[in-house]
Amino acid sequence: MRRTTNRRGGQAPRSEQDAAVLDLAHLAPLDELECKRRRVEVALRARGFEVEVLPPRPSPRREAARARVGLQLDATGRWCMHQPGSHEPRRPPLDRMARPEIQSAAARAERLLIAHPWAAAAVERVELRSDGRRVVAVVQVRRKDGRLAGLLRELASAMGPGAACCLGKRVVAGDPRIMLPVAGLSLGFGPQTFYQVNLEANLELVDSVAALVGSLGPSRVLDLFGGAGNLSLPIAAQGVPVEIVESSAPAVADARENAARLGLPVQVNRGDAWGFEAGSAFFDLALLDPPRRGAGPAMAEVCATRPRAVVLVACHPPALARDVQVAVRAGYQLASLELHDLFPLTSHVESLALLLRGS
Repeated sequence: MRRTTNRRGGQAPRSEQDAAVLDLAHLAPLDELECKRRRVEVALRARGFEVEVLPPRPSPRREAARARVGLQLDATGRWCMHQPGSHEPRRPPLDRMARPEIQSAAARAERLLIAHPWAAAAVERVELRSDGRRVVAVVQVRRKDGRLAGLLRELASAMGPGAACCLGKRVVAGDPRIMLPVAGLSLGFGPQTFYQVNLEANLELVDSVAALVGSLGPSRVLDLFGGAGNLSLPIAAQGVPVEIVESSAPAVADARENAARLGLPVQVNRGDAWGFEAGSAFFDLALLDPPRRGAGPAMAEVCATRPRAVVLVACHPPALARDVQVAVRAGYQLASLELHDLFPLTSHVESLALLLRGS
């Protein structure tokens, strides 16, 4: 078993450290997929649904798949993570979780940070973001330090060609905008905007959503929790008008820029998707991609408008089951369910559910 040195100088098993963020890394690939399938099945059964759940579509990359990694610094300036429920820092298993370009940039950045140990007291968190080629570092601070801007300029230079650094919203060096190919489109994501952590698996998810929606032939789509348009702009590219509702100002700005640049029939509204009210929009298909806690009251309001179909993308099985139950009670049927492994080596799984209005 590989071993590495922890902050206190002792030896900790690699598998123990991986468990902090890679809780299924010890399983064989097929066993991992079965565990995820079972999680979704159990969550649905707890809500009274006896449905066949197939294993997830495997991630094109099982190892080193993540294009976004959040890191912290220990007292010496080395990268660390904290095990859930613990303040004990652990060395992150970057070789198994992060894309190669992030691994390389992280190693170079760490060497620089170790040479400036004062930074550990000022930096709260660093997110390393990749488009598959270059890396952007977004730094959040716990206290101001006039030396940080200069250090981050050095950091951008050290991380490799095209790298960029931001200090919160402030651009310090390079271009922090990530451009990603999605369903034949080029979508931009600023440093404060969410995008899916697994680039290749996201392409498969987007294709599945676009094909599912296209088969239903809607005249207008409502995209709640729409972000920068990852799921719905490819639908708009098919000529279907889309209305996006999103609460994050940076994501709204990115969605508007993407839609305008691509000339797509998209209306982007900044608003609380959880607070959506029936009658406030006109659509015959709703697409919901909520955060981990699920769609909540928005699902009931959407169903009250009686669209022909609701497409639900969920990253948390219990939330998926709750939202499906709300829709079924409102007269919808769970017509199909497929799983996508966007989070390999972990117990997380993405679900894509189609809910059709009953007669």
